[in-house]
Amino acid sequence: MTMRDHVLPRVHPWALAQYDARVLDPDSDLRPAGSDPWSGGLAPTAYRRSTLLVSGLPGGRAAGTVERLRGVVEQRGLAVTLDVDPRDEAVEKRTGELEGDLRELVDRLYRTRVLLTPASDGPSRPVDAWEILLAARAELGTEVEVDLEHLMLACPDGTDDASAGPAKAAGGTKDGGTGGVIPLEVQPQGYWESHGTKPGPKPQGYWESHIADLGGGRAADGAAPQDAEKQQPQGYWESHRVSHPDARTPRGDAQAGASTGEQGWGTQGYWESHGYWESHGGTGSAGVAPRTPVALVVADPAPRDRPKSRTPVVAVPDTGLGPHPWFGDASRSLVTRTLAGFPLAVPPGPDPETVGVEDDLVGLRAPKSGHGTFVAGVVRQTAPSARLLALPVLDISGAAAEGDVHQALVALLVGHCIAQDASSPDLSADGTVVDVLSMSLGFYHQSATLLTAHPVLDLLRAFADRGVVVVAAVGNDSTRRPLYPAAWAHGPGRPEHKDLPVLAVGALNPDGRSVATFSNSGPWVTAFREGVHVVSTLPCLDASARPAIALEADGHPRATVDPDDLRGGFGVWSGTSFATPVLAGRLAGRLHAAGAEDVRPQAMVERAWKGLDEELGWTT
Repeated sequence: MTMRDHVLPRVHPWALAQYDARVLDPDSDLRPAGSDPWSGGLAPTAYRRSTLLVSGLPGGRAAGTVERLRGVVEQRGLAVTLDVDPRDEAVEKRTGELEGDLRELVDRLYRTRVLLTPASDGPSRPVDAWEILLAARAELGTEVEVDLEHLMLACPDGTDDASAGPAKAAGGTKDGGTGGVIPLEVQPQGYWESHGTKPGPKPQGYWESHIADLGGGRAADGAAPQDAEKQQPQGYWESHRVSHPDARTPRGDAQAGASTGEQGWGTQGYWESHGYWESHGGTGSAGVAPRTPVALVVADPAPRDRPKSRTPVVAVPDTGLGPHPWFGDASRSLVTRTLAGFPLAVPPGPDPETVGVEDDLVGLRAPKSGHGTFVAGVVRQTAPSARLLALPVLDISGAAAEGDVHQALVALLVGHCIAQDASSPDLSADGTVVDVLSMSLGFYHQSATLLTAHPVLDLLRAFADRGVVVVAAVGNDSTRRPLYPAAWAHGPGRPEHKDLPVLAVGALNPDGRSVATFSNSGPWVTAFREGVHVVSTLPCLDASARPAIALEADGHPRATVDPDDLRGGFGVWSGTSFATPVLAGRLAGRLHAAGAEDVRPQAMVERAWKGLDEELGWTT
């Protein structure tokens, strides 16, 4: 167990507000009873204060549990009202139109959202779902099918979080009052200003030497610092240390590398994460470029001719799919907000794929805008013949309520079953047979031990039973904490059971051999694929940042690169988010080569195992 195994979820402050969410603090929040398995260890998790998730449909399996929860609240004298989310009642109505087996499947796998509101109209403290959950587990037993509604987060490396502007992703010391987190403190500076960590008599320009000032600086009289080695100038491509004494680690301690020279939270390569107008401080990975526009001079790899037989479908629950020439053909790529008659929840805020900016007063590109389009482009490059089904579940900050993602996956499974039973080859919102489910998102649970049972795991097993391969990102926090659903993977070897396993994917550096330092680790990691400085598609949009130099000369416009002008349609980005579709796409390519016409469950399972054995080098 290391300090990195207690990592805090990195959640944008905007997302915390939008979802009425907070970060559980195991040190100061209410703790489970001694008989509760969770009492053996809690871990930080981001969850919604005012909702709980109950297994089953409102009028089905969930009904009895909801009534028992109301009884607990009344018995404990808690001034809280419990109501079923009306959207779940609409889901139940649609479920009633399905055939018997599918109705039972939905009731078994669905999760109803229970809304928690103060019972008093007067002043009251905020409702906390965590306290109500612990009361329910104490009164009803730990097997009660109720849990927090976690925030699920996209998995690009943190280098993009600050590059979008002043509203940084939360990460750092805990804010015991709100359950939020305080960003690391760094010395701010303009993009073209000095890259030193303290204002000094001689600031440096973009092209000048970047002093590695660890606090020595210059004395007031201009004398040389006591430790000359700490003032060695660095070249353009070298590390820009920002380890000034005021910096803080995520736990609030003095910066780890300040005295040892080790690479710590405040040490970053030139291409490390920082806002366009901000300093190089932050929590990203040294040497990893932020999301950056690039030029790609290759054509859309998709075949020009229409396929004569069914081709595999890769489903991507993400931010959606933005405008791009590669995805203009609806027969090859479909983005939908309804599936099998179930409406999907609309994430709050601006559309991350068609608007892409988080603040209309500043207009800078949002941290995760274009995330889904980037993932889709990786699938297109690795499986040109595969079709894409994009489900917009993540908001512009890369977050989603767990219940909304769960609902979308249940709808996806129902549509898969309907199309599978009808042997339909179509890519349609009414129902589509899915070959690979690529999930570049996940959540940390409050249990410090690995979960062996969970409703999301039950849902993924149902996909596997129907022949769908599930591929998930392991996360980018340099931790061994289980990030779900990836942590439910079997690991690097071929499992002995016959059920298709969840695959957990970590990120490799461009050398194809070394693992990226940001990539999470653990015995569940199945494989590693390219995930650093990946080139892929981004929505063809521009935001408010401008080139630092722009002029007319000799009859031509001349300029430095505009950092958020993505109208060229391509960029470079990093994260296990993008290693995941590399594996998903390559698997889809192998399924296509094997022939994807037969969509009966057993045929799809056998075809999937063959593809897994080939791609991962497994032997029976």
